[in-house]
Amino acid sequence: MEEFVSDDKLEKEVKEVAEYTQKIITWKFRATKKIRERTKNVDSLNIPSSCYKESSNVKLPKLAISKFYGQSSLWLSFWNSFESAIHENDSLSEVSKFNYLKAHLGGSALNTIEGFALTPENYEIAIKLLKERFGRSDVLINTHLNNLLRICPLKNLDDIVSFRKMFDNIQTEIRSLESLNVLKETYQNLLCLPPPDLVLEYNKGMKSDKYEINELVDYLTIQLKAKERSLMYASP
Repeated sequence: MEEFVSDDKLEKEVKEVAEYTQKIITWKFRATKKIRERTKNVDSLNIPSSCYKESSNVKLPKLAISKFYGQSSLWLSFWNSFESAIHENDSLSEVSKFNYLKAHLGGSALNTIEGFALTPENYEIAIKLLKERFGRSDVLINTHLNNLLRICPLKNLDDIVSFRKMFDNIQTEIRSLESLNVLKETYQNLLCLPPPDLVLEYNKGMKSDKYEINELVDYLTIQLKAKERSLMYASP
């Protein structure tokens, strides 16, 4: 072996092996360091859920809630939407809820709570004031009963647009009265809106002499859907 490999060449190879070994150690150290750094970054992403709640207070979500201007007949619709989306949202602070509330009020409703500082305590006071002024059951019941009386009767059975408008208005007022725990027996006799020929057909199909508003609404639903389908099929 000594005849074929010179001392210089052997020394050179030993030196190269040492250099390669050193490079391997260096690369291994760098790789370990990188892995630790990345692991640390991943751990930093494991933010507690409470932090997410706080971030939601900074940027409020976009919600389609109609503004309430103080019209009593619209209070239930507004409050039901606001209560489910904002008031009962545990991820929002009371101050954020107050901001939302003021942003969705106008007219006399906004004037009712104007001047309050944005504090958790004042939010509860503002809600109480709005309910006392616009959410009183007696006022709401009277409002929806009057609205039911003011619905324009249907003069022409073939006027499908007016038929749909009348039907939707009836449904809105009935749902509002039901949410206020008003018995249908107390107002069902107020509903005399269909044209005479439709009332006649309805009376022919009555199963008893007792007038039931549910049966009338079901009958109107069938008639309206039939006319809307006929119009759709007749259209070119």
